[in-house]
Amino acid sequence: MTAIPVISYIGSARFNLWRAGMRAITPSDAIDLITSTGLPVEVKRFDSVTVAERNARLYVRQTPPSPGSIRTDDRRAGLRMYVVPRLTEGLRRLASEDNRIAVAAVHDGVFMFEGKEYRAPSEATDFSSETVTRRVPWGRYALLRVLARTPDPRTQSHLATEAGVTQAAVSQSLRHLGDLVTRNSAGWQARDVRALSEAFLTQYPGPRGITSSWYSLEPVVAQADRIAATDGDAAVLISGDAGADLIAPWRKPTRAIVYGRTGLDLAASGFAESDPERATLEYTVPADPTIWATAAAFASGATPRNVDPLICAHDVRRIGGPDADDAVEHLLESIERNWTAA
Repeated sequence: MTAIPVISYIGSARFNLWRAGMRAITPSDAIDLITSTGLPVEVKRFDSVTVAERNARLYVRQTPPSPGSIRTDDRRAGLRMYVVPRLTEGLRRLASEDNRIAVAAVHDGVFMFEGKEYRAPSEATDFSSETVTRRVPWGRYALLRVLARTPDPRTQSHLATEAGVTQAAVSQSLRHLGDLVTRNSAGWQARDVRALSEAFLTQYPGPRGITSSWYSLEPVVAQADRIAATDGDAAVLISGDAGADLIAPWRKPTRAIVYGRTGLDLAASGFAESDPERATLEYTVPADPTIWATAAAFASGATPRNVDPLICAHDVRRIGGPDADDAVEHLLESIERNWTAA
């Protein structure tokens, strides 16, 4: 598969993603860091990249691994890139001595590659701010979305299936939702679907992951349809303006967002690489693993074509524009209509 150039998932300045808040580091953080150093980097798939014409497999570690644990990893992988929060002396020494080891220290803004140390520009990092990382509660956000699907009370097991998480994760998440949910003998349900939807849109950090930006002269909905028709086994989902046009049409679509499980070379489908500002289509391999499960839940047994309405509303709001709020409102109203009709 041909490599795909990476642009930041929100189109912001290069190595700046980790400053968005307390969260676990991701492969896209490493890509932004490497890009900021001036080294060429391309994405092949979610767990592998090419840096300066060398293929590398990614190993994301939320705590820096010891040199001893690195030696137990698959040595047949060629260049191994460790994505970590901080650069320890042990990792620095190992990467300096072994050209098969690269280290992207996200919070330090340091990339060790082929025995050399590359640093992000000073304006791209903030060493005075100590960032504490924690896992993003994807299951909790998925639970909010499936609770918005219908007023019918459901058991924790049923909710877990719809959200694509374990029953234990649902049980833990329900304790965090407080007055947003209520329980009766039949199960759990949302108390107020509008309040639930607004809570999701306020709290959701976005699906994150790795995004590439593309441009085409075709109508935006047709662009998304073309990717959906040619994705093979990737099982893509349509969002953004193109997704909103499928769920609750309102404004003229200006940008499609397509989520896929693996990287795709859209140049082979007639798209041109683009900067985020001019892009008509974003293709994302998301870090949020629940997107397909909630899309399937809203599709009610059919093969889902688009993301669920709340993910779509989040993406439309992010795309922006003078009528973005109206478009989001129509998506929320579509949820409320389904709620009333249930």
